[in-house]
Amino acid sequence: MSLSFARATEPWAPVLVPRQWWYVAPSISSPQGTPAEGPWTLAHVQQAITGGAIESSRLVWTPGMASWSPVGHQPEFAFEFSPPPLPAA
Repeated sequence: MSLSFARATEPWAPVLVPRQWWYVAPSISSPQGTPAEGPWTLAHVQQAITGGAIESSRLVWTPGMASWSPVGHQPEFAFEFSPPPLPAA
């Protein structure tokens, strides 16, 4: 029995797999000692962003991350904070 392997014709590219569970740090205006919220699903965080409850600088964390980071820096949510199109000239 022999094994054969197919050779890739396209260059390798990383695949973004959305992380499933997120924790959201309290906002700056929250009282001292307010715990982080979560775990939230990806969809729940997206809804909170769309609804204006989470701003781009709010810290989030999910398993696999080394530390808390602004939600606007996460690839899963970056599109939510894209600037609007420029006005027509």
